[in-house]
Amino acid sequence: MGAGRLWLRAAAITVTIAVNVLAQVLSAITGNYGPRPQGIGWAIVFVAVAVDYVVCAVIAWRAVRSSAPGWLMVGAAFFWAAGAWYPLTRDIAWLWPLVEGVTDLWAVLVGILVLSYPTGHLASRFDRVVAYTLSGAFLVRFLGILLFSSPSAADCGCVANPYAILPSPDADFWLGIAWRVVGVVLLLAVVGRLAARWVTSTLPARRVSFVMPLALLLWCYGTFQDSISFALGWDSGWLQFVPPVAIALIPPAFVGGVYYARGLRSRVADLVIVARDKVDRALWESSLARTLHDSSLRVFWWDEHRRVYQTSDGEPVPDGDPAGRPGRSTLTIDSDQGPIALIEHDVALGQDDRLLDAVSSALLLSVDNDRLRGRLEQTIQELRESRLRIVEEGYLARRRLERDLHDGSQQQLVSLAIGLRIATTKAAAAGETELVGDLEKASA
Repeated sequence: MGAGRLWLRAAAITVTIAVNVLAQVLSAITGNYGPRPQGIGWAIVFVAVAVDYVVCAVIAWRAVRSSAPGWLMVGAAFFWAAGAWYPLTRDIAWLWPLVEGVTDLWAVLVGILVLSYPTGHLASRFDRVVAYTLSGAFLVRFLGILLFSSPSAADCGCVANPYAILPSPDADFWLGIAWRVVGVVLLLAVVGRLAARWVTSTLPARRVSFVMPLALLLWCYGTFQDSISFALGWDSGWLQFVPPVAIALIPPAFVGGVYYARGLRSRVADLVIVARDKVDRALWESSLARTLHDSSLRVFWWDEHRRVYQTSDGEPVPDGDPAGRPGRSTLTIDSDQGPIALIEHDVALGQDDRLLDAVSSALLLSVDNDRLRGRLEQTIQELRESRLRIVEEGYLARRRLERDLHDGSQQQLVSLAIGLRIATTKAAAAGETELVGDLEKASA
């Protein structure tokens, strides 16, 4: 990470915490809380929520490939302070309408953060539609406050709104009601979608999104409670702490899901140890399914001779193309020598690119080790065969030499010995004593 980016993040975190703490300190000094709850307990909760978001932002910057979730958390914590600053700025004509207009901008940022969970970006059309609708509703409310909101000084203790072109004392109330209704509807839609996805999904998806549905349900209740309090002036008592607690649960749920996926990535490295001796296809498939907690995971291996993918048992891929099955996704693993395998897994696992990269790297490493081991075994076998050929050639050479000696030189030597004996006998009969001695020495 560059030094400039690091300093920018540090400055954003410092400013965010400072504006939240300063807002609570000034509210306590001036006693100017406006319609907000007041007291030391609320001040601690208020600042704690901002710190929670900032801390989780730092974690997200380290754990998530995209920096967007971290900035969304910091932005939400920064604008979280707007609700406390609004009563403090009501005497500044040009400032208080702007501050009041952005008091709920934190909710927009948190909503986009939820929709981008756990990948850090808006992956589906539903997510983008909800994000655009939420942003549009906020923009309408912001412009409505600037152009129409003009509460009386007796009601809000503020000076006149200099931006209002059609002043209305009730504009802020009805804009607030409309904003809360839209917020509740969108929250219910998101909660319903996440809950349905959680119920119908397999174990990996449930483990990745284990906290977020609970946080959203609490936030939905908090929004509903806030709407009733805003519309009817209901004093919710200790229940006023439910919304901030629900809001504070969202960033830990986000980073918790990310770190759960990172934990899976670290466990994937153990697959290389499992396959260190040989890539046993059935063992590798069962080990990967157990590691990723996806019992439905299948691995299809490329058959170079038939040019098709096969199961670990050598059977053809069942039911056609795995990529077309609902709720499933595929990971193709290739090397510079061609295809290796096709992994069919739960679609929830596909939300973490690094996890899939780890799976691919583990299988590639195992396959490369297997190939190197195969080449080494082949080289050793060739060396053994070469040594056997050398030994066999030596044995055959000795056999040929023995045969040549037996059939050639040995016969000639025997014939020569017989000839010498005959010559010795003839020399003795002729009385050639000296010649007989020479012939006997030659014969010996």
